[in-house]
Parts: sequence; C-alpha cells; structure tokens
Amino acid sequence: MDSNISKSINFTELIGSQRRDGYDTIMNFYDPDTGCTYIYKDIKEPAPTTSPKTGKDYGKDAKLPPGQYELNPREDDGPVLQKGHPLYTTPGQKTGVVIDPDGKERTYIGPHYGTESLGCPLMPSLEQSKSLNFLINYYEQFGGTTINVYEK
Repeated sequence: MDSNISKSINFTELIGSQRRDGYDTIMNFYDPDTGCTYIYKDIKEPAPTTSPKTGKDYGKDAKLPPGQYELNPREDDGPVLQKGHPLYTTPGQKTGVVIDPDGKERTYIGPHYGTESLGCPLMPSLEQSKSLNFLINYYEQFGGTTINVYEK
C-alpha cells in the first residue's frame, strides 16, 4: 500500500490553541487520531502588544496577532531560530510569514527558549522548546499543525 494513502486515511493534522492570560501563555495541542493532548505551560510573551517601531497593534517587534496560523518547520538556518524550528505562518503564505492587522508582513516568529523576544513566545526551558520542535516536525508528515492564538 502506498504510504501516502495510508497517512491520508489514518492521520490528520495536529490541532493547537495558544491562550494568553496577561503575561502567561499556555499552548495545548490535540491529536484527533490518537486522542493525545500535549500541554506547554509557563510560556512568556514579553513583547508589547503595540509595536515600539510602528505604534501599531501587533506590528513589528510586538506580540503575534491573535488568529489562526500554521506552525511550520523553518526551512533554513537563521540567527536565532534554526532549521526545523517551528514558525507561525499565516495560511497561504510562505513558511514563516505572518500578516499583521495592517496587512504588513512579519517574518520568523516562533516559540523558542531564551530571554529576549521581538514578538516570539519564550518557552520556560530548553527541554520544552526541544519537545515542541520535535512535536511540530513529527506532525508535519501528517498534514502539519494548525494553531489558534487568542487573548483570554
């Protein structure tokens, strides 16, 4: 049997939600095929809602705008986020491209471990960051990951 047919019949994409409650963020992912739930807590989003560069909500160097995204593995190496690292992507855009509320492109926003952010959620530990990277890369073969980002 063709493995692609088997995957399309037996597996679907990973479904996620990212809930912001002030400064703390929780990511939940659900696999509808296995019933498994993956939860990542204590995520920080230190970037402001209003862009320090443009003065616009969710503009350059501000938080990721609420909405539905794909989490796709990065296709190349970068200075902070390396190849394979999950990147938020507005559906229909190239991997790592997010369209802000003013229609402007923002690029390379992804959850990672660290202490500084220009809009990326910060994972509380390197272990959690690696776990999330593995999860997103694994589910890419089954249709990827969709995540809904919202404010509480």
